[in-house]
Amino acid sequence: MDGMFRSIASIAVAGLLFIGCGNGISDQALEATGLKGAPQWVLNLGDGPYSGVGSAFIVDGDDDLARSEAIAQARAEIAKQIEVSVVSLVERNSERQDKSGTSKATSRIKEVAAQVMAGSQPSGFWISNDGSKAYVLVKLPLGAVQQIRKALKNEGVDYEAAERLMKGGAQAQQASATQPAQATQQPAPQAPAAQPAKPAEEEW
Repeated sequence: MDGMFRSIASIAVAGLLFIGCGNGISDQALEATGLKGAPQWVLNLGDGPYSGVGSAFIVDGDDDLARSEAIAQARAEIAKQIEVSVVSLVERNSERQDKSGTSKATSRIKEVAAQVMAGSQPSGFWISNDGSKAYVLVKLPLGAVQQIRKALKNEGVDYEAAERLMKGGAQAQQASATQPAQATQQPAPQAPAAQPAKPAEEEW
């Protein structure tokens, strides 16, 4: 009980330090919460669209149990993000359907989200400096993005709206794979910089 009180008190103190810190997080706040040296995804509570961070206290040195609890929490966070964005999209695009049709569509989307999240694996794991808490980062797999997109279209959601919604998740998961390709593609558009000569001819 005392440990929990100290934890809550330290978080409250850290909150005040966060407020006075502006854009950054003060060293005092990081020290107070045991987050000094924490990866950026812990401090940002995520890493791009459709990602979630879960945390759990480590009891009796059982890292595995804390990790499992944190993973479940992170998955639930992503499922909630999907539900909020997808359900609102389905409702906006189902004005011509009756309420029962909209309810059926949203239920189906929730089922798909739960299924794809069940197989998602953590992409980050960190333990606080004092060893009391485990943090886990989970991202929506690219395959899951495609499944949800397909489910949206099957439920009659506008094609372009579905693409816009899931584009952020797909881009986030493809970032590591596409960064090298983008680096090689960037010089190419700059090569046809022969455009200054064209305007000169047009003026003549």
